[in-house]
Amino acid sequence: MARPKGHFFRDERTPGTWRLILSSVDGAGVRKRLCHTIHADSERDAQRQKREILHSLDTGQYVPPSKQTVRRYLETWLENKRATVERKTYQEYAKKLELYVMGTIGAYKITELAAEQIQGVYTGMADRGLSAQTIQHVHSVLRQALTYAVRSGVIVRNPALVVQLPKLAKPVRRHLTVEQANVLLDYCAGSWLHMPVLLALGLGLRRGEAVGLQWGDVDLQHGSVTIRRSATSITGGLDIKGTKTDRERSLRIPSLLIDALQAAKAARVEFLLSLGEHLKPYDWVCAWEDGSILAPDTITMTFRIAQNALNREAVARGERPVIDPPVRYQDLRRTCGTWLHQKGVALAVIQQVLGHSNITTTMRYLDITDEMQAVAADVLDAQLRKVRK
Repeated sequence: MARPKGHFFRDERTPGTWRLILSSVDGAGVRKRLCHTIHADSERDAQRQKREILHSLDTGQYVPPSKQTVRRYLETWLENKRATVERKTYQEYAKKLELYVMGTIGAYKITELAAEQIQGVYTGMADRGLSAQTIQHVHSVLRQALTYAVRSGVIVRNPALVVQLPKLAKPVRRHLTVEQANVLLDYCAGSWLHMPVLLALGLGLRRGEAVGLQWGDVDLQHGSVTIRRSATSITGGLDIKGTKTDRERSLRIPSLLIDALQAAKAARVEFLLSLGEHLKPYDWVCAWEDGSILAPDTITMTFRIAQNALNREAVARGERPVIDPPVRYQDLRRTCGTWLHQKGVALAVIQQVLGHSNITTTMRYLDITDEMQAVAADVLDAQLRKVRK
C-alpha cells in the first residue's frame, strides 16, 4: 500500500490532542481510511509522533489503531504471564497493576497510550505519599508489559521508556555486632522466633528456607543440614517449592546450633509422645505448637515487633536502644556472611553458605567491619616500615 494522503490538525475541543486522518487505496483498489489520535504537550512533539506513524507505514511496521483498552491488554498479558512466573510473582504483578494502573489509565486505548499519561500515574502515586521504591516497582511491571506489546505488534513504541522516575534512596543495610546478636537471641529465647533467628545467624538461611526446613533435612549425628526447599507467602496460603536458585546445598552446623536443634527436637518429641504421636521426617523445624508451618511474613512482622520491644525496654532502663535503627530479618543473613568474611573464610565458601548463584551477589552482602579496617591498617603499617628502613 502506497503512503496515504491525509490531514493533520489540532483538536480544539481537547487540549493536547491532534488528529491524523489518512486515506489511501490498497492493491485491490479498496479505499482505506486511517484515523489516529495523538496526545502531546507541544506541536513539536505531535509532529514527531506523526513522522513516526508515517515512517512505520513506509517501513511496513505500521500498527493500525485498536479499540483494545489498556486494562484489557494488561489483563490478557497477566493471564499469559501466569504460566511463566512463580505464583507469588504473578500475584504481585496483578496487585500492582490493579491498584495503581488499571484504575487510572485502564480506559485509554492501548494504541493511544502516551508517556504523559503514564507520568501522571506516577505523579499521582507520589502525591499520595507512596515511596519511590513502590513507584519503581510498578513501572518495572508496566514497562515489561508494554515491551511485550511492542514485540507482539500491538503498539509501535513503548511510552513507558521515556517517563521520569523518582530517585531511589540508597538502602541502609547493616549487620549486627556480636553483642547485639547476643542480646537479641537472649530476648527471643523461649519463643518460637528463637529458632528462625538462630538459623539465619548460624547458617545464613533465608526466611523461606528456615520455614521450609524439615527434621528429615537435619542430620544431628553428623552435624549437617541440607537446604532443599523454600516457602513463600501467597494469597490464600503458602507456596512450597525449591530454593531460590533451584539447587540444594548441604551445610555444616555450628555446635551451638546443634545444641539448640537437639533441644528443640527433644521438646517436640516429648510433646508429640504426650499426644500419642511420633516425630516424622517431614515435620517442620520452625512450627507452631500444633506442628503447622509458620508463614515467612509472620517471621518478618514478629522480628520487627521484637526489635522494637527490645529497644523500648532498653530506653525504659535509661540505656541506649540495642539495635538502632532496627535491621530487617534478611540482614541476619548479611550478619552471617560478614562474620565469616571477617574471620577470613573464602568467598566461595560464603557463597555456598548463603546460597547465591554468583559470587558478585555474595560480595554485596558483606560489610567491611572496624576490625577488618584495623587489620588492613596494621598490614599497611608493617609494609610502610619496611619501605622506610
